[in-house]
Amino acid sequence: MWDRDLGGHERTLLHQSNLGRSCARATGMAANRFPYSFDRVATDYDTAWALPDDILDPVISCIAKLCRGGRLLEVGVGTGRLAIPLQREGVAVIGTDVSRRMLTLGRRKGAESLFLADAHRLPLADKVVRTAMTNRVLHLLSSWPAALAEICRVTSGRYLSVLERASADPDVDAEYIRLVQDAGSNTRRPGIYERELVNQLRPVETFDIRVVDAVVPASYLISMLEKRVYSSQWNIPEEVHRAAIRSVCDKFDGQQVSTRNDGQIVTWTIDSMHEFLEN
Repeated sequence: MWDRDLGGHERTLLHQSNLGRSCARATGMAANRFPYSFDRVATDYDTAWALPDDILDPVISCIAKLCRGGRLLEVGVGTGRLAIPLQREGVAVIGTDVSRRMLTLGRRKGAESLFLADAHRLPLADKVVRTAMTNRVLHLLSSWPAALAEICRVTSGRYLSVLERASADPDVDAEYIRLVQDAGSNTRRPGIYERELVNQLRPVETFDIRVVDAVVPASYLISMLEKRVYSSQWNIPEEVHRAAIRSVCDKFDGQQVSTRNDGQIVTWTIDSMHEFLEN
């Protein structure tokens, strides 16, 4: 099951023994071992996780320079939020995801070379991409070291991640999280955030993302919370969720929120990642 846009000459990249098993495993993960498929929020994903152009443009430019002359694998490609502008810059991007709906939307937007695949069994031969990337993925995986080991198997050069940071005043999201946690709900995901990986393995390269300030209506942030677009919300009981939404509406509706977005692009060599995973 390769994407219809994958050319015949590129099919040699595929690990044929993994291809069927990876797709089959991915199909069952959303309902079984992997309950964090974004199928449920696919249509809201681009809105919830959109990057301002002042951040997106330099991020794409930086990644394109890092990947010049080699293939890039994005595990957790989603709807192609980064893959599509990278492909427009001439980067040969291969994308995988466990969400069939996200991939369908990505194809409709023009993304190419997409696979429905489990991060733990990628449908690619050994060392066929020079660079691999995950963004907001590892925290969803309880067995994230195994996923990183599989990424290392197919990658010859570097692994990178875009570490996005956002702050808000007043912080509507933080108030919602406080309310549901006070009600006994666990919002922690099973894995590790890419930004936490930095504390365990020092990156080889770090590129700062510029700071962008903006003002948004609190009602917009509340609407995203109400739709449960964030994976940290998906296990919260409905009555707890509804009570928290009512509280943040009472407290913040009608207000304007000052936001600040920035972050870093960080890279590790595959050799250093191998050594880290073996220790």
